[in-house]
Amino acid sequence: MLNPRYWSVFYAEGRGFYCVLCKKHNVNNAQKRSQTFSESPSRRLKEDSLRTHMASSVHSSAVEADLLQRMSVFHHNYVERNEVQTTVLQNVFATAFFLMKEFIANRKLIPLISFMENVLGLSQLKHFSHRSQGSVREIYLALGETVKGNLLEKARKAKSFGILIDEVTDISVASQLISFLQFWDEESYSVATVFLSSQNILEYFASCNSEAITELVKKELSASGLDICKLMGLSTDGANVMVGKTNGVAAKIRQSNDKLLNLHCVCHRLALACTDSCEELKFIKEVEDVLRQLWYYFHNSPKKTACFLKCQIQLKKISLSHAGKTKKLQAKRLKKACQTRWLSFDASVTAALQSYEAILLSLNDATAIGLISKLKSVKFLGALYILNAILPVLSCLSRQFQAGNFHFSMIRPAVNRAISTLTNLKTTNQPLDKLQADIDSFTNMSDDLKLRNDTGKQLETLLGKYVDALKTLTSKIALEVFLM
Repeated sequence: MLNPRYWSVFYAEGRGFYCVLCKKHNVNNAQKRSQTFSESPSRRLKEDSLRTHMASSVHSSAVEADLLQRMSVFHHNYVERNEVQTTVLQNVFATAFFLMKEFIANRKLIPLISFMENVLGLSQLKHFSHRSQGSVREIYLALGETVKGNLLEKARKAKSFGILIDEVTDISVASQLISFLQFWDEESYSVATVFLSSQNILEYFASCNSEAITELVKKELSASGLDICKLMGLSTDGANVMVGKTNGVAAKIRQSNDKLLNLHCVCHRLALACTDSCEELKFIKEVEDVLRQLWYYFHNSPKKTACFLKCQIQLKKISLSHAGKTKKLQAKRLKKACQTRWLSFDASVTAALQSYEAILLSLNDATAIGLISKLKSVKFLGALYILNAILPVLSCLSRQFQAGNFHFSMIRPAVNRAISTLTNLKTTNQPLDKLQADIDSFTNMSDDLKLRNDTGKQLETLLGKYVDALKTLTSKIALEVFLM
């Protein structure tokens, strides 16, 4: 008689021993691919053979499967949840990280998880129960801290680093100090520029002054484990609160680190150069104001915008019917001219010049009489042609400065190329020649525009003064940056 401990084993006459549990759940040895005691009987009629089978992992799997089969559905879900807990969290965090990299709103995380669970068949995600907005926020904060920690670990290994800071005001009128970190990454053998922090200035201080910004910078460096003595560069927009000789942020940080090099952002300086030139040439400033008013005129009225876009389409249909070409019709909106936003003035001038006739046809409101009178002025139109020829040169230079791999040795050649192009525009009088050709052809301009000799001389003087002012200021910027 068999020992009771071997209750699951029975003997088939003329065949051998079988295990009831192993045969029921059809388990086998994955390594040896053996089905003994389940599909095929064991013919070893010794207790040692039975003892070995009862202690094997194959039999243990059969016992576990039989116990699970007897469980309630709640206990079964509990066991399954514990088994896939790590996998589920990994999948959720990977999904959240993907949304972060693609700049997709964090509120899309839970709907995306539900989609993956119900449509893609990832049933394991049903065990993810942390779906409140607070939990989602904690997920993103944890990911952010992890990414920031990895970046700071690389920055601490660098012999020196620099920071780029700027004070901005968001849509909620909250003053934020945005900081970026720049250092030499030994792993990628390149200069890395990474986001460091966003701090609410008014949360800790009464006003956004140099003392407040300095304290926030020092606090962030200390919290990040970065030695302020390794801070060798500070790049700002050149505001007095940043670069003041006595009470500026750079001056206050230099009290803790006298090796600090203060840099005025080259792109900011180039934008300020255009602004300074506008101060000397008031008519250029007036053109910028008119373009801004024109943008507000259409931007604040969907009805006027629709009329403007329809005029563009109708004019392009007529132009294409005469030209006999089959090009795609495309109506474009006007762009806002803003001194503090790089490249916006160039985009605004280009959009206004390309849609000049449609603008005149759309300004049929009594409130737009002032704009119509200025737009129909040949001097104003000539200024648009001048700006349309000059501003792309400055925009190209600004884009070169904004390139991530731009080197200091490339500044002088880039500036010299821009100055040479500006000089050529002044010498050849190219913008005014194009204006005269367009007016004479009556193809792209209104037929009541006439370029008189006195207006032509005024525009020629305007072109010369504007080019000279830009050349002087651009050369000054290049010299200061090169010496720095």
